[in-house]
Amino acid sequence: MRMTILAISIVLLVTRAATAQRVGDCVVVTPESALLKTGTESVGTIGKGNILLVKQVKADWLWVTFRDGRTPLKGWINRRDVISFENALDFFSDEIRRNPDARVYAIRGMIHTSKHDHESALKDFNESLWLGPNSADVLYFRGSVWRIKGDLDNAIADFTEAIRNDSVQPSYYNDRGYVWAEKGDHDKAIADYNEAIRLGPGEAIRFANRGTAWNAKREFEKAIADYNEVIRLDPKFPNVRRSLALILAACPNPEIRDGKRAIEHATAACQSAAWADAGDIFALAAAYAEAGDFKNAVMWQKYAVDIAPKAKQDFCRSVLVLYEGEKPYRGVVAK
Repeated sequence: MRMTILAISIVLLVTRAATAQRVGDCVVVTPESALLKTGTESVGTIGKGNILLVKQVKADWLWVTFRDGRTPLKGWINRRDVISFENALDFFSDEIRRNPDARVYAIRGMIHTSKHDHESALKDFNESLWLGPNSADVLYFRGSVWRIKGDLDNAIADFTEAIRNDSVQPSYYNDRGYVWAEKGDHDKAIADYNEAIRLGPGEAIRFANRGTAWNAKREFEKAIADYNEVIRLDPKFPNVRRSLALILAACPNPEIRDGKRAIEHATAACQSAAWADAGDIFALAAAYAEAGDFKNAVMWQKYAVDIAPKAKQDFCRSVLVLYEGEKPYRGVVAK
């Protein structure tokens, strides 16, 4: 079983300090490898520097969850094999002072990243790459920091080099695809998402990303197919429900539009966000308009105007005018 250093996308979710004493805390593996088990059976070993989420505490054992870049894992780990997340930076800095090592620099770089100290993270990843071979993982981590900082060209360069060193990691292709999409090159993005899905077909986020790229290219049927696959794999993607609802409500192709289904998906998105997201409310209003229920379309669009960010309120008002005139939204506001 391949246990890599935890992917940066998971590290970025760590925002809370931990003591390893309570459910919901985060801990970091300190030995070169630590045993993870369920009952008396071993699940595998987890490498140094991986960040785990504590789900249950039982004496000296912690039930934790972990993702190795491909497969989510869970099991019991002994308390002696981890350190609280809040103390991890000092722990690994002490290790570097005693013995500068490429891998420990990479671990500390990820901890800096999780603390949103991106400049320190870049310095550590650079040092790691200088001290050791061009590790695909470290290149991927550094590329992820470049992406966060908005340096898309350096991000693509690092992701490409990571792929050159290890061509079977779906996250490398997925994240490079995301950067291509940010640069507006949706064809290259789709090519990378295709490869990510081929290598790891069970991850809903990859279908969601590809669906968004198809949507940007106005290839709506392909977008719908990918969004439906996301919902099949994991219904916890309200933004996908919103996007699907908008296609079904506002697509220029009448053969694709379906007001009833649009209402269903938009309602689900609104429920997931506790009826507090203006984008979801906007989609619901558009769905009612497509279904011919302009009374509800107007009501929900007024609510969208009320809760929308200030920069989007004028646009929302212009769409409200459409519904008050009993005209549906088609993605471009009629003048």
